[in-house]
Amino acid sequence: MAKEVAAKLGFLPLALAQAGSYISQCQMSPQKYLTLFNENFKTVATRGAQQAQWQSSAEMKSRTIFTTWEISFATLSRSAQELLLLCAFLANEDIPDALFINEEDELFDWMGKGKWNRLSI
Repeated sequence: MAKEVAAKLGFLPLALAQAGSYISQCQMSPQKYLTLFNENFKTVATRGAQQAQWQSSAEMKSRTIFTTWEISFATLSRSAQELLLLCAFLANEDIPDALFINEEDELFDWMGKGKWNRLSI
């Protein structure tokens, strides 16, 4: 069954890594993930283009990777989703580890005042 999942994902390394991580974290069978992927792929495909045929192999690969991303992203809490989206807008520099280390009760109040004075960003 794992071979079927890999084939469905086009043997794309990023898609395989995302799917493998999801399957492992959720302790899900490859068959169940394949069903979940197929359902989500249809949603991604209809959102992207209203045509029945794919324009190119590259477009098909993009939708495959985006589908595996969407499946994983949907399992995150709302605040984790917001943080991830925020990080996507940062310059392509490393994200400071201090954002993810919570030595106090709250390092910063999400979408609030924040305690950025402890960070050396």
